[in-house]
Amino acid sequence: MPAKRRVQSLTNQRLNQSSVPILRGSVIRQDRVSLHRMMRVTPIRDLKPQKIARMIDDFEAGYLREFSQMMDAVQRRDDVLQTVIPKRFGDVSRHEYQVLTRGDIEDSQQAEAEDHKDALNRFYANVETRDAIDLDSRGGFRLLVEQMLDAQAKRWSAHEVLWRPSPNGITAVFNHVPLWWFEKRTGRLRYLEMDYQTEGVELDPGGWMVTCGQGIMEACVIAYLYKTLSLRDWLLYGEKHAMPGIVGKTNANKGSAKWLDMIDAVQKIAADYAVVINEKDSIDKVSFSAEGQLPYQPLVEAMNKSMTTMWRGADLSTLSAGPGAGGQGASVQEGESDIVEQRDALLVSETLNSWIDPLVIRWTFGEGVAPLAYVRVVVPEKQDLAREIQVDEFLSGHGVELSQRDARERYGREEPKEGEDVLGKPEPANPLEQFGRNGGGNGVPPSNGKPQNIDQLKELFASNERTPAGMKVFMGELRELFRQARGEHLRPLLEKIKAIEKAETPEAFANALRELQDGMEGEMKRLLADKGVSAVLEKALAAAYFSGALQPAKSFVRKTAHRRP
Repeated sequence: MPAKRRVQSLTNQRLNQSSVPILRGSVIRQDRVSLHRMMRVTPIRDLKPQKIARMIDDFEAGYLREFSQMMDAVQRRDDVLQTVIPKRFGDVSRHEYQVLTRGDIEDSQQAEAEDHKDALNRFYANVETRDAIDLDSRGGFRLLVEQMLDAQAKRWSAHEVLWRPSPNGITAVFNHVPLWWFEKRTGRLRYLEMDYQTEGVELDPGGWMVTCGQGIMEACVIAYLYKTLSLRDWLLYGEKHAMPGIVGKTNANKGSAKWLDMIDAVQKIAADYAVVINEKDSIDKVSFSAEGQLPYQPLVEAMNKSMTTMWRGADLSTLSAGPGAGGQGASVQEGESDIVEQRDALLVSETLNSWIDPLVIRWTFGEGVAPLAYVRVVVPEKQDLAREIQVDEFLSGHGVELSQRDARERYGREEPKEGEDVLGKPEPANPLEQFGRNGGGNGVPPSNGKPQNIDQLKELFASNERTPAGMKVFMGELRELFRQARGEHLRPLLEKIKAIEKAETPEAFANALRELQDGMEGEMKRLLADKGVSAVLEKALAAAYFSGALQPAKSFVRKTAHRRP
């Protein structure tokens, strides 16, 4: 029986079963949501160290309501946390999930493992995610991942699981319930049916999923407290001491018309505080300003950096810094961020493997069936393209053949379709540009047959049907250069050069040139061992000569080798 039909048959047999998993409606009533919104207070008001200390003590004792609301308020209101937390959640939720079969199964279990894989794929492809308080918030697997990662903020994240069986398989609705609707006095989360309740009800097995995380917001609330106090003091300092006080002096008697005029003038000028005195009186200076740098800004920046580091594994200034901005810390910190991303993905995957995957398999294939497949949020390894290109260039430059298909996959490039225009390999820079551009008109060969500029040289090699006179000239000059050295050492090389000069067709020229190139390395090693030859080559700058002469020759060979008359 095909796998899909077999799964449908098993599903039909279990539609009336409610034990695996639990089939029920939501325990969250609509009036519970409405009443909660009307009674909700602002926990962040009148923030003081004593208040935070008491909330943390209650939280550790299992009374989660007050401090979890405080963490949520800080998480939504702080400017830095509003930037770094969505980035961390998005690092994982943007990745695709995969359903994989276990690697330790036997060959006889392969077919069963594929059935498990198909069932889990259908389940996760059709999941729906909601929010118990924000009824307009709906999504799929991506939103589910972000809600689960809220456990990294508040230590726990709870989902009510509403199973939805059908003849085509089973799926579920994940309803994210806020942490302040639970208490944990017994060591397990228990649901509070009403606000301000202290005794919760046990969670139905199979009807809930709880993600356990790090709880970073506890430390962030403390950092937010110090940051807020510093900002408040900074604002008070600016309000009191940003503008100077005004002192008005007059010879008029106190209470006279001139005295009152001075008071009126000073009040109009002064922004905050002012005084009017007689010239014979004196007022000593009372300074409330701090000498040097104020302590508020460094403390605010330290708290911002601390919160960023806790959430991202590195502070933003370090991540943006290059090698010239204080050392090599950026790459190290970026590696820490990769570790954080991998850990978050593993937390989501293992939670689903523990709470959800076994129930899907048991409901689909029967009680007691162990899962042979599992879901995994896949975080691909980051690719260093610059390094990949350098390695490929090094290997190809040393004769290592590389697969085009593999290169296209690694660099994300599709194979061109038939008939599409393709990019050609750029022509290398021609060293013969060093020749002067004077002498000889465009398209007019010089009288002595030797090209005088680069345009004439290109004209000589433009057609494969022409005799490569330009290359013959270069070969002849090279022969004359070598003849000045010890001729008896040069006979093998001269014979190959003469063969090139005698070539009358492009094919003969290309073959003779290949023969010269194939034996060039050995001949040059033998020649350079002779001090007389070495001296001539050094004096004539033979390296530059070869670079100018052989570049067009290679281009000519490429053209002629692939064309046949």
